Amino acid sequence: MMMKRVLLAAVSAGAFGLSALCSLGAQTPFYFGNDLSYVNEMEDCGAVYRENDEVVDPFVSMATHGTNLVRVRLWNDPYWLELVPKLNENVKAQYSNLEDVTKAIRRSKEAGMDVILDFHFSDMWADPGRQVIPREWQHAAGDDDALAQLLYEYVKSVLVGLDEQGLMPEIVTLGNETNSGMLLEDELSVRELEGGFLEIEGGGTWRGGDERLSKLWNAGIRAVREVGAVASVNPKIALHVADPGDMMGFFDRMVRIGVTDFDIAGISYYFAWHGGSISHTGNLIRAFKTKYPQYDPMVLETGYPWDTANIDGLNNIIADVDPQYSPVSPNMQRKYMVDLTQEVIDAGGVGVIFWEPLWVSTDCRTPWGTGSSHEHVAYYNHRDNHNLHAGGTWMEAEYQNLPAVEGAEVSFNFDHESLKTQIVFNVNPGSEYQYDLSSDLRDWDVVDFFRPVESREVSVSLPSAAELPRFGRVWKIAR
Repeated sequence: MMMKRVLLAAVSAGAFGLSALCSLGAQTPFYFGNDLSYVNEMEDCGAVYRENDEVVDPFVSMATHGTNLVRVRLWNDPYWLELVPKLNENVKAQYSNLEDVTKAIRRSKEAGMDVILDFHFSDMWADPGRQVIPREWQHAAGDDDALAQLLYEYVKSVLVGLDEQGLMPEIVTLGNETNSGMLLEDELSVRELEGGFLEIEGGGTWRGGDERLSKLWNAGIRAVREVGAVASVNPKIALHVADPGDMMGFFDRMVRIGVTDFDIAGISYYFAWHGGSISHTGNLIRAFKTKYPQYDPMVLETGYPWDTANIDGLNNIIADVDPQYSPVSPNMQRKYMVDLTQEVIDAGGVGVIFWEPLWVSTDCRTPWGTGSSHEHVAYYNHRDNHNLHAGGTWMEAEYQNLPAVEGAEVSFNFDHESLKTQIVFNVNPGSEYQYDLSSDLRDWDVVDFFRPVESREVSVSLPSAAELPRFGRVWKIAR
């Protein structure tokens, strides 16, 4: 069946009480996600994002084009970033620390999007080949109980602090690409090279036994559940493995060692590193869902290029392309993402998140070079004044077989005295909505997000020519 996420209602300027339907989620909705962890840093580095040559707020831009979930990574103390030469005084000493993450979450929620907070439990990238204990916790590396307690206290402190600011994430990921486990190594070697570049490696003693990992994960789960029980938002818990081919084995292990109180079984899938095909990935998700119907599969990371050239001093990290989606272009990137997303929907998954679509090229340094490893993947075209290209619109395609939704009545009323349109919802307050208003269906000139309060009414000041026939559309920001 075809399930549209946007429902239209014609509204004339003199009409009163004209009703329409607004989509409301009756079960776990589908998440159209983007990882925006780099945006704050890129803007400090001078990046400007545009649509049709007009400067835009990238968070608002992503929300307007259908993003309903933003992923942000959290490092405990990325002290190594302080060693990287800074372009100018606007570039901060650290990013992806709690201060930066708080800013990204606030921007996401102000734009009407949910948030998935990704705890790396490390001072830098955690992935299948590197899971280094944070420097501050290394004294407890050999004491499983003490390390679990530190993890518990850290997760609880972060979430309580966010909730106090009204920034509680809707999903929490405990560990990043934890194929072999998390908090496995106890040394992070940071060596300065010629030219101000860095060599960063994990090492030391490797500790990854089942009993130890069970204690660590369950400590994090307990922290999330305790905070969520009394917070403004009770987050879902996700675990994360890279490579769909490792999905079943990883979660078999989690269940076997007693790590079972989670909600989302997350995977990374990149053709460049994991091979296979979109349909093969879908079949692996189906097999998992058949065995573990109590968990929701989700693609927590994916990405596909629209270009093959490298324009700066940092090597591109996604090189290989799927022969079925070649040659690459913005339209081909969009097609790849739409096809992958539809496959995940059909297989019973609950979301897809694109990794780092706004990591554009700037003159800022990383430990390994100047620029971006992802400018050929980013949605904003370096060949076109950093304007949004077609690839960055896959979220708003019309998908089939989305989770069933319920309807709720909404009304559009026009007050001639105040020249305001009222949007009235017969729903519980607290959910976030987006509305568009226009004098022409081809040109939506009023676009905004809001959260109904007790009155359940929103008044919108109209532009000039208020007496012209107008059109409106309203939908809940999918959860």
